[in-house]
Amino acid sequence: FFFFKQKTAYEISACLVGSEMCIRDRGYINFFFLLEMNEANANQKTTQKYLAKNVSKPEPGFMEQTKQLKTMPKFGRLVSYALTTIEQSLESISSKRQENLDYFFEEKIEVDLVAVFKNHISKDELLYQAANTVITCIGENDGQMYYDRIKKFIEGGCIEAVTAALQNEIVKTDHTTKALMDVLALLASSPDDIESAMKKGVLNGLVKVFDASPEVMRPEIVEHSVKCLVKISQTAQGQKALSGVKLGSQLMKVLQKFPGNPDILKNGFKVINQLLKQPATIQDMQKIGIQPLIDLIEQHQEDKQLVNMGGSILSKIATKDDLKRALADIRDKKDVKKRAQAACVLSNLVMVDEMMEEMLKMNAIDDLLEIIKQAKDLIKSDASNANLVKYAAIAIGRLAEIDQKALASIIENDGVRAFTELLKLSDNGVKKASLNTLQKLCKGEPSTMETIRNLKTIPEILKCVDEQKTDNSDIIQLSETALGLLSLLAINENAKQDIVTEGGIKKVSVALKNLSLIHI
Repeated sequence: FFFFKQKTAYEISACLVGSEMCIRDRGYINFFFLLEMNEANANQKTTQKYLAKNVSKPEPGFMEQTKQLKTMPKFGRLVSYALTTIEQSLESISSKRQENLDYFFEEKIEVDLVAVFKNHISKDELLYQAANTVITCIGENDGQMYYDRIKKFIEGGCIEAVTAALQNEIVKTDHTTKALMDVLALLASSPDDIESAMKKGVLNGLVKVFDASPEVMRPEIVEHSVKCLVKISQTAQGQKALSGVKLGSQLMKVLQKFPGNPDILKNGFKVINQLLKQPATIQDMQKIGIQPLIDLIEQHQEDKQLVNMGGSILSKIATKDDLKRALADIRDKKDVKKRAQAACVLSNLVMVDEMMEEMLKMNAIDDLLEIIKQAKDLIKSDASNANLVKYAAIAIGRLAEIDQKALASIIENDGVRAFTELLKLSDNGVKKASLNTLQKLCKGEPSTMETIRNLKTIPEILKCVDEQKTDNSDIIQLSETALGLLSLLAINENAKQDIVTEGGIKKVSVALKNLSLIHI
């Protein structure tokens, strides 16, 4: 027998490259893979069988880690490693996400994942990992399959486990608490399962933070909790469920503890506005009255979005008794703060047809116009009266916009002159409210344009148009409102000539250029 040493491609020729090199050094797996594929090409059925066997399976590493999660649930480090692998394999960028998901639920791994919350209730990082893995597993809303995944986690006891973790007295880091809250909000987002989620105590974990004293409450966690409630309140089923537990009044009490935090207030107002679609919430909110809400609105006069959201709630929960009290307070000239708050109430109640009719019956326009006519003296005696004047102007403007009789009454009682006089005051909020009301009077009764011109008001309006580039939101809003009124007045030929004569073209051009740069 003769034995020959097999030569490698390197020894045979230097010109052999690529697939011709080191064929001997290839692994046996590739050899058998090629063999199997050759057979598959010869037979279509074999091809299908091969694909079913090798392509539709989940990733081996994923299967191995789910098995580890099931068999060694109390070993923290192993569980942490398993969760990392599982989460990565279930991410949307994973090429085998669907196969992995199918295997995950077929093998009921969600039950093992839920067990992590129970077995490691005092370990922050594991709770955080488990929460993120649940969120990744449920994934984006892709229709019925999304809701099916939520249902499986609810049935697997996820709500109870996460709620228990949130209520555990051991202090948790903010990011862990937020992640746990996100899981509860997600599980309560399915319209079909909201009732089941409520019965299993989904709210207990989210509102647990509300029970803490103001000293212990963490604003970031309260804000996150409220954001989660916003998600739940976006469906009719969620609104009904939240209304049933009188969340509106409970949330208002929480908002009172954070009067200086506009983000918490806005999200809280958003939830309450959604819940007010349910009659039960209206009754619940009426029990605590409108005063807490007015106090919050009053502290954020410059935040237009927050004021509008609060005003929307106010218009829905105020009663006729509130209206009568507001009118009584308007007429009580001793208490400046009460008068301003009453004007705030009236400016929002105007938007409710029933309330507007009551205001007209009670001659509210006369009381409001009296405030406008006395504005100069009121503000001179007490600067805080500016809010009273501003709200009175807003209320009159809204009345003029909605009701023709109110419009006629304002014009007949020399209202146009009274509002043009407000432009001579120094308070930007008062001037802006006056400009807005004058716009509404011009739209409702075009002859008002000529009256404004005859009162020599155009120079005062032009003074409100700022030619300087600024970041001051008050000045920007005032300038934009003045430009709106000037564009309306320009329809009148005489008023248009006055605007040109007063150098309005240059002033308006510069202001428009600056405003366009600000809004870019």
